[in-house]
Amino acid sequence: MTMFKQIKQKLLKKRASPQTKGLILVEDVATAMAIEKLLQGHGFSVKGVAPPPHLRKGCDLAVEFDLVEQMAIERILNKTNVSYEISPLNTNEPPLEITKIKEI
Repeated sequence: MTMFKQIKQKLLKKRASPQTKGLILVEDVATAMAIEKLLQGHGFSVKGVAPPPHLRKGCDLAVEFDLVEQMAIERILNKTNVSYEISPLNTNEPPLEITKIKEI
């Protein structure tokens, strides 16, 4: 049974490469957090990340999502009055980590 779990995890890691990820860029942190919560409520696998500096739009927080789900996500976001921009994430520009681990 553990062998199947290991194979599944390897396949999921390949699918979750940065080439298949996109960023929802917004103007402020509160909007980014609201979008993240809204999309998670609709069952999407999204998370808040710090976008690369050249992609930032006045906010140091963006929402990372799977590009396969872009059409459905845009449909949901268009129902709200939120100003946003979607940008694909290239492999040579991964999102920055929001948290840092410090060993004591």
